[in-house]
Amino acid sequence: SVDDGALVSRGGRGYLFTERDDCTDCHLRVEVRVNAKGNGGLYFHAEYGFGFDLARFNGSGFTPVGYEVEVGTPQGAGITSAAGTVSRCGPGVDITRSRVRAAGDGMRPDTWARLEVIAGGDRRTVRLDGREVVAFTEPAPVRRRGHFALQSLTPDTTVAFRGIEVK
Repeated sequence: SVDDGALVSRGGRGYLFTERDDCTDCHLRVEVRVNAKGNGGLYFHAEYGFGFDLARFNGSGFTPVGYEVEVGTPQGAGITSAAGTVSRCGPGVDITRSRVRAAGDGMRPDTWARLEVIAGGDRRTVRLDGREVVAFTEPAPVRRRGHFALQSLTPDTTVAFRGIEVK
């Protein structure tokens, strides 16, 4: 739904993909807010659809092939890493071993945070409230272009996104 100019998802697994799939070198800025028990994500360079089977890693369901930036609080359901952590989701990737963990304490519940994702060439950078929390070089990227997608993951999640800018 849309509440006060924000895209809001309440409860359950859901994804909202951009129509365009031409993000290669891009800079995404978004404000995000999640409740204390929430677990959401922001995908970039994502393939449209759900081609990555989480059952391979004792999970359930499918998720897009691409990169997921964790959006959640330490109390969130299923959260094992700080907000800003990047997971690689793709063929031949062990998601449990390929995460690039974010530095810092992550997000506070029910508080707007500014999240930035910068993908340029082989470099991936994530900033949370202006502070760099992840930076790495990806010599063999899972994907080099694709969609952005907003994610809500668990039944207890309320996640909101606003002020979305891409350049």
